[in-house]
Amino acid sequence: MAESYYDILGVPVSASIEEIKIAFRKLALIYHPDKNPEGEQMFVKILEAYEILSDPILKERYDKGILKYSELKTSKFYTKKQRQNKWDVTEEDVIKRQYYKKYYEKLKKEYEKEKQQYSEELKKYSEWRYWLTAFILCTILFVLTILFYNKK
Repeated sequence: MAESYYDILGVPVSASIEEIKIAFRKLALIYHPDKNPEGEQMFVKILEAYEILSDPILKERYDKGILKYSELKTSKFYTKKQRQNKWDVTEEDVIKRQYYKKYYEKLKKEYEKEKQQYSEELKKYSEWRYWLTAFILCTILFVLTILFYNKK
């Protein structure tokens, strides 16, 4: 009798997706062909089990025994395609997206403009601060120089 995917990963049938991921990672470290050349066949089995048990839809079908592995491979593509069809967009959604895209582009331009103005003001402020500091230092040096020469 063939091993079940749960047996291959060493997890119970009630295992969560997170437990399945953890078991896969542990086994992958042991049987990965880069680390264990003799474990290549086992790694393929582990990978197959993980692909099925990590996908909730395929796991449910596998648990019900409706599909065998050969059927799961073809149905996996079908279920992914099926999931993509759920994201159909109405014309109203397209109009809303275009409106919001324009709105956010306008906000971005305003933000960039304000950012540029702020940086220019900051630069002016920095220059002003530099000159004020230089003036104060020069004044202090001048006063100290006068005081020093007055003592002599």
